[in-house]
Amino acid sequence: MTTIWTDAQAGRVLLVSGREEELLEGVISVPLARVQKYNADRTECPTGRIIWDAEVPNNGCRKEEHPPALQPRHQDLVRVLVWWSVAMPRIPLLLYKKDVAAAFKWLWVSPRDVRLFGADLGGSPWGVAGSITVLYLVLTFGWRGSPGAWMIYAWVIKTLHQRRSPRLPRWSLPHAFRSFMPWTTLSGSSPTLACVRRTAHELPTLGP
Repeated sequence: MTTIWTDAQAGRVLLVSGREEELLEGVISVPLARVQKYNADRTECPTGRIIWDAEVPNNGCRKEEHPPALQPRHQDLVRVLVWWSVAMPRIPLLLYKKDVAAAFKWLWVSPRDVRLFGADLGGSPWGVAGSITVLYLVLTFGWRGSPGAWMIYAWVIKTLHQRRSPRLPRWSLPHAFRSFMPWTTLSGSSPTLACVRRTAHELPTLGP
């Protein structure tokens, strides 16, 4: 409940009383579940992750129709480590992994498609008689198209990051910053890469 209320405060979801039948006409509402999240030290995180049962919209959605959600391979990481070891010998290499908080929730769902992203909750914890329908205005964790849709913005972030370089090149070399994402998989005239370039000019469209 805490996560949903946080999303509501951020403008990511709408909470509608189940008694408002006219407002909810055409809305497809599905079950919700929660799985445990863990901190970096493997201790339990109190927030958890809400999973939205996307079986209904996924039936009409093929992941091949969305950009590929490719992840770095071990050889990509090894290649970068070898490169830096040669470029800066005898200097220890420190690695740090950082995740984007609520990544999917930064991307809006088209207003005409919001009706496909609903979920029902009991109203008693909220002090409401009957049920409450949650309408997601952003991408959900469970819809088959979410990873690929987010990947476009991930590539934009990577592209902007790699356009930067250290301010003191004599101290830390003049090379641009690097990211552990497989550039080799998207190159040349790739439709996804073209979409990345186009999206780079649309960053203000990111959600709350």
